[in-house]
Amino acid sequence: MDDTAWCSEVALFNYNLRHFDETLFAKLRSFRYAPRNFKSLNEDIGYFFSRIDYYVSLESLVRGYPVGKLLRENFSGGLLNYLLAAKNAGCFGHFGNAVDPVRFAVHFPTSETTLIWIPKNANTAVKRQLLQFEPEERRAKIRKHLFHETLQAEFGLDRLTWAKARPENTTIVVRNPYERIVSCYLDKFAGPVMRGGEFEGFVKTHIGAALALLDIDAPPERSLSFAEFISYVEHTPAYAWDDHWRPQFPFTFAYPDARLIPTSRLDLLTPRRPVKRANASVGAEFRPAEKLTGEFAETLPEKLTSSSITSYNQLVTPSLMARLRMLYGADEPLWEKALATAAADRAPARKRRQ
Repeated sequence: MDDTAWCSEVALFNYNLRHFDETLFAKLRSFRYAPRNFKSLNEDIGYFFSRIDYYVSLESLVRGYPVGKLLRENFSGGLLNYLLAAKNAGCFGHFGNAVDPVRFAVHFPTSETTLIWIPKNANTAVKRQLLQFEPEERRAKIRKHLFHETLQAEFGLDRLTWAKARPENTTIVVRNPYERIVSCYLDKFAGPVMRGGEFEGFVKTHIGAALALLDIDAPPERSLSFAEFISYVEHTPAYAWDDHWRPQFPFTFAYPDARLIPTSRLDLLTPRRPVKRANASVGAEFRPAEKLTGEFAETLPEKLTSSSITSYNQLVTPSLMARLRMLYGADEPLWEKALATAAADRAPARKRRQ
């Protein structure tokens, strides 16, 4: 683990010790009296996975028990087999920052590609590109207004099968981490206000929690400034982060050999076939080589307009950037590796053959 990732893990560990969730621990500790399987868990495992990681990480530290022993104490049947396989893949021990390795995986048989998709990383465009090669009878099952849900149901992986054999030839599309978090804010927290639309249910819940945390007496319709949003993320335990703003590196724990492609080179997914972008975000892009002006960092969405945001740098001040690096700095090596993949593809064919 490089220094940036290590610092992020240490900061996360110290944060979790200061914000110990006794209620969650009591719930998980009660499982040992009646170990849970898939049927009796009564939780969405994709949602609950990071909470299990939070529990076994701290319990392992405090009690000195191996993670495997803790999993065997609390779970049984196919769920236990799946969690043990995830442990062997490196998915536990991250103090709540783990991601269910199957929840964001889809397999496209025709192109022999298993995509590990990360929220906010051009997923609609990527999935559409790979979907076009699949048989018509399978494509017909994908509903336009429930695109991601129905595609996951049709092409998603089975956890029990995954526990026996992890997929090969995995691909992960990676985004500049700072561009991703600004895009997430604009899309989920600012965009609905700017467009006069409605918040998604989970976003409205997080806005309410953020306003309470920041001691702001206002309705959720007010939303948050970008600086307020980052303060909320900083003061929320990792297991409670939504995956839209969770760092990208936890999505790779179970797939260390995945091919990394930058969002700027989606053409690498299917050479000779252009990828049509979808759901373009407000603003141009994050430009790390240019000045961080941050004039909109404290601006509420009601005063923002699409035409006024020409660069994501307008929402980030130098001091805010330092805080973002503590949260998302561990994603930088992933982004650099993805860019290296793209650079190698640009190399002259003769040079690549040497």
